[in-house]
Amino acid sequence: MAELVLRRPIRVGTVVRWIVAILLCLIALVPIWWMVNVVFAEAGAGLSLAPRLYPTSISGGIENITSVLADGRFVASFGNSVLYASLTTILVLAFASACAFEFAHFEFRGRNFLYVVCLLGLMLPLATIVIPAQRLVVALGWLNTIQGLVVPTTASAFALFFLTEYMRAVPKELFEAARVDGATHFGIYWRIALPVARNGLLTVGILIFIMAWASYLWPLVVATNSSMAPISVQVASYFMIGSKYPTNIVMTAALLSAIPVVAFYIAFNRLVVDGIARSGITG
Repeated sequence: MAELVLRRPIRVGTVVRWIVAILLCLIALVPIWWMVNVVFAEAGAGLSLAPRLYPTSISGGIENITSVLADGRFVASFGNSVLYASLTTILVLAFASACAFEFAHFEFRGRNFLYVVCLLGLMLPLATIVIPAQRLVVALGWLNTIQGLVVPTTASAFALFFLTEYMRAVPKELFEAARVDGATHFGIYWRIALPVARNGLLTVGILIFIMAWASYLWPLVVATNSSMAPISVQVASYFMIGSKYPTNIVMTAALLSAIPVVAFYIAFNRLVVDGIARSGITG
């Protein structure tokens, strides 16, 4: 007697979700693919409205890339972004992890109130605080300096919230056992809390690096000198009215500025997903 193989029926909801996911992917990827096609196209073909499904001139793209990299301001701004994003990530992780450790596992007067006040930063758009912060930077003499770019961005409410919730999942018994063994307060933080929260730190570090690399408004008002401008501000100058750069060069600059952060995320996206999935989960 032949066995009947029953296939699980495909639900309408599943099909709809797949369609929506594919459409969202297309919406995100089509502009990027169009930009690649403009870069790797023959001279003068960048403004053509005729759709191109693939690059038409590899040599033209190499020439465009060489032209952009020959611009000393672009290379300098690229280095500024590497320094700015790296220092911001390191300092955010240092301050946020220390504060999260205290908020997550230690009782002190006013803890909840102070935590709520810190999280209010998540509700304030950057545009509401950028002018007061910029005036403070000017008063300190930090305009067009790396500390003026980095220091005001080290207080991240997002990083504090994420790491606090992550460290709350760490069993308190680990800290109590370390204290019984004679570990100092800093020793518990350095030798136990940080290694246990490693995935959370990596997740926050990756996201902060990407946000710092893409930051535009704050560097725009602090790095008024082109020698200190990061890549986001420098590339934006290619798009300004009256710019002398043709479309293919503009698109090439935009593509080159996006490649590092896209490659960075692709390389570590598993850590981001894993860190978010484990946030607030014990075990």
